[in-house]
Amino acid sequence: MLYIKTDSQKYIAEFKDRFSNFAQKAPILLSFIVADDKVTVIHENSGQQYHFEWDFTIPVKSFIHEIKQTLSDNHYPRLEKQEVSEVPLSSEEQANLLASGVPVDQLPVSKKEIKSTIYRIDKVIALKDIFIIQDESTHKMYRYKLNYSSIFFLKNYRAGKYKSIAEAGDFFFSRAELLNELN
Repeated sequence: MLYIKTDSQKYIAEFKDRFSNFAQKAPILLSFIVADDKVTVIHENSGQQYHFEWDFTIPVKSFIHEIKQTLSDNHYPRLEKQEVSEVPLSSEEQANLLASGVPVDQLPVSKKEIKSTIYRIDKVIALKDIFIIQDESTHKMYRYKLNYSSIFFLKNYRAGKYKSIAEAGDFFFSRAELLNELN
């Protein structure tokens, strides 16, 4: 008895359609070459090539997810968001400052704490300038609307206009509006 029949040509055709859709929303420039035995994915900025042999036993969606994981770990843009908050000094910290010779009238009430969060740009809907970003520590995803051209932002990012991911994050978050958190 025949349980499952997999047609490699249909699998490859479905892959081409789904991967093209994926590549259009990716925050990096990609191209791909389909052969009978494998697909070659090329990261256009670095020229890095990744070869994935066909595995017709896994669904196309899972195969593309595997490719996405490889690309996102190595090439997806990162943003750093720094948040400064005032934290009251504890009585122990105040006592230490007094013991070190700080006069009572000059004793600070609070200290500044900087919290840094790294986000990975997961998807971009370029025509609407909408970004899906993921917090790398909590894996929560957020949808932002950038009030600037997403294409120019990513082009500047790739060209190295931003000296650090913190500078890119400052630019992005100063012009972006949080739409919602995704589940």
